[in-house]
Amino acid sequence: MRIVALGDSITEGYPFTNQESWVKYLAQELQCPVLNQGICGDSTSGMRERFRRDVLAYTPTHVIILGGANDACERIHLKRVSANFIAIVELCKQHGIIPIFGLPTPSLFIEEEQFLSEYRNWLKGYADALNIMVVDFHSPFLDRIGAGQGPQLFVDGIHPSIEGYTLMGEAAAQCLKSLRKPPGSIPFRLQPERQIVITTAVPAERDAVLRGLRYDPRFDVLVVGVGSVVAAVNTARALMTGDYSLVISAGIAGGFPGRAEVGSLVVANEIVVADLGAENPKGFRSLAELGYGFTQIQIDAGLTDRLSGALLTAKLPVNTGPVLTVSTVTGSAARAEELAARIPGATAEAMEGYGVGCAALDRALPVLEIRAISNLVGPLERSAWRIKEALEVLEAAGAVLPEVLF
Repeated sequence: MRIVALGDSITEGYPFTNQESWVKYLAQELQCPVLNQGICGDSTSGMRERFRRDVLAYTPTHVIILGGANDACERIHLKRVSANFIAIVELCKQHGIIPIFGLPTPSLFIEEEQFLSEYRNWLKGYADALNIMVVDFHSPFLDRIGAGQGPQLFVDGIHPSIEGYTLMGEAAAQCLKSLRKPPGSIPFRLQPERQIVITTAVPAERDAVLRGLRYDPRFDVLVVGVGSVVAAVNTARALMTGDYSLVISAGIAGGFPGRAEVGSLVVANEIVVADLGAENPKGFRSLAELGYGFTQIQIDAGLTDRLSGALLTAKLPVNTGPVLTVSTVTGSAARAEELAARIPGATAEAMEGYGVGCAALDRALPVLEIRAISNLVGPLERSAWRIKEALEVLEAAGAVLPEVLF
């Protein structure tokens, strides 16, 4: 997750440095990059004009839009200010960036506050209509002003004091901490004008998928390497240069006994990183249980159902369930049983899905994982692996994708 804070002097941190601004506080609380693009004296018109330079150039996932103070000082009519906000939101949509509105802080000057009040009311209504997240910087100040503490929150009646900027940082962190929670599924929308990228670990998987697709140019099929980290890096690089509507992780995998047999297909309903966490005397605790992040990536249920239904119609054996991402291939029955007990419904294990999924989420793109089963999860017997058969069924699955996704 990468955030840009687009605004005026109240984002910049005036009359202090940007190290005292609410943006710095937010970055520390979220533990992620938050770039301060506040410029003293800027209006919503200026923010709109410099969006490409100061936002797009940094390829953020989210942008916090906080403006209006200077528009209010210049008595700019709501019609012009709202047009600027709308244009910024449209630019966000065009480039896959999630917009977040900030409600301007109060002014102790009555006439300016009248304009700011109009701006806030419009922002709340527009955000509600478009389901845009809103950071309420206004209410915490009002509460303190009502308690007679207004003067200590400002240095000049409009710019916050150090205490005021801290209050803004707390409001932003409280609102945006939900961004650090496990992400929900991103819905897939048919977009014929955009390509779909399919990532594979090795050339043999790529070639099988390409044969199934009959080299359909609407699909970009890539080799991103073996393992979650290298797959994440190479997928992220590809997503920065291409225009895609969906990211698919595809290849061969191990199937859990009784859930996915050799020669069958698995379409993930969620991607679970199974070995990212810590061991303790009581057993394994995942990264999510430790409070340091998420370990599950949800898949659009409608997409999973449509694809698995189409595969069944094509008379291909298919199961749906969690596909695990591991760093070390399971090599014993005991380990297979432990994973199956810890992750209910575990259906297959592979090594790249979580990394690919994280790269997709970073660009706010939906993700899907498809696996062809070459072996059962358990004792490692390479002689029992049926890689040729798995690649053949992977190729057959590739032939079904165009009718489902376009």
